[in-house]
Amino acid sequence: MDLGVIGPGPQDRTRLDGDGGEWRELRVTAEASEMVTVPRAELDALRAEVRRLRREVGRSLAKARMEADPGPGDGALTLSRSQLAEAWGISE
Repeated sequence: MDLGVIGPGPQDRTRLDGDGGEWRELRVTAEASEMVTVPRAELDALRAEVRRLRREVGRSLAKARMEADPGPGDGALTLSRSQLAEAWGISE
């Protein structure tokens, strides 16, 4: 059974190179014996978990990139939020 192209939205696409490259649409095929029924609540919970995991991975990648960035290289000061607030004469 050919299920065709899945949906028109970007949530139904995948990146070719995983780093901002081209999009291509996924094509799904399945035999009737390979298909299963999943309760809607479970499907929604699984989708929510996937979104949470993607956010977590995104945050860890962003943090790693920030930590690996050498900065402007001009000897500029790096201040914490509280140090910056104190320097500007404002309180948090």
